[in-house]
Amino acid sequence: MKFFPKISIVFLSLFFIIGTGLAYPQETATEVITLKNSLAAPVVKRELDAIKSTAGKVVYNESTGTFIVMDVPDKLKEMIEKVKTLDIPVERKVLDLQNLKTEDAVKTIEPMLTPGIGLVNVIKDNELEVIDTSEKVKAIERAIWEKDRKKISLSVKVEVIQIILNDEHLSGVDWEAILMDFQSKTFKGFGDSVRNKLSFGSLNQEDFEVLVDALESVGDMRPIANYVKDEVSGDFSIDLPVKDLLFIPNQDAINKRNHDDQVKYSVAVSDVQETGCQIIIDPQYKGTQGVFGVDGKIAMTVEPGNTLIAGGLFKNVMIESMRKIPLLGDIPFLGAAFRTQGHRHRKTEIVVFIKPLIKVEKK
Repeated sequence: MKFFPKISIVFLSLFFIIGTGLAYPQETATEVITLKNSLAAPVVKRELDAIKSTAGKVVYNESTGTFIVMDVPDKLKEMIEKVKTLDIPVERKVLDLQNLKTEDAVKTIEPMLTPGIGLVNVIKDNELEVIDTSEKVKAIERAIWEKDRKKISLSVKVEVIQIILNDEHLSGVDWEAILMDFQSKTFKGFGDSVRNKLSFGSLNQEDFEVLVDALESVGDMRPIANYVKDEVSGDFSIDLPVKDLLFIPNQDAINKRNHDDQVKYSVAVSDVQETGCQIIIDPQYKGTQGVFGVDGKIAMTVEPGNTLIAGGLFKNVMIESMRKIPLLGDIPFLGAAFRTQGHRHRKTEIVVFIKPLIKVEKK
């Protein structure tokens, strides 16, 4: 009679193990694998680590060129087969870089590597290690040499204009209909009541020249800044102080109060190649009301010859205006009686042109 309860306990235990997915540990086996080509060891180690189970272990003895592999039978068999496909003649080449950045060299090499066999390691700055088949190593060496013998330098041309908008164009330029890779961000602007929706995009040289001519129909253009930053290798800023943008007499206290306010476009340039570069813009307003930015930075890839354009930044200003009777108002001396001068509120749009100038010098 006591036999049946024991049987019941056994069946209950088996039911619990099966029902919960638990199982007794499988037996593990060990295999010693000697490589024919020790240069393949880093790749083999990487692949075996990816295959082994949680119970498995992979140990490499560099002095003997052997792997000690321990795992459950199925995994062990899979690893042995993988070693057969990887243990082929490979070469190791150390590449010394002169002009090419290490990260750029790695980006060039990785797509060229033989899947599952090739490997690239950074030894130190300007020095890389490549392991792959002889044919691949030679192809990689040629590709890196071709890129490394070219010294790429970058200058950035910056131009800032302010457009006094005509009454027919008070909403500003329709940048979305004009620019390639259009992006927009809501922005506090100069802290006044004008709502700004910054617009970003790029144009090729031909379209840019057409745009500049077309802007004259939108309003009167006034240049604010025009300069070139040479040897750009990182970050710089484009400052737009209010005092450089207003068309007001100095005695106008109402408009003088915000002269210390400032809008700044922080610009970061990266990944400079013959085919272009990436430009990241972070607009910020700093003034009496605090510091404001945008939700997320603007990142754009600009090809050589193209111009990045940042528009949609508005500012209300007061400018001197004159009204006169045609012809009579132009008469010397007497004409003063037929014309009046005063101030008029106008809406303006500030536009920034950023053009990368990439120079390639072969060594």
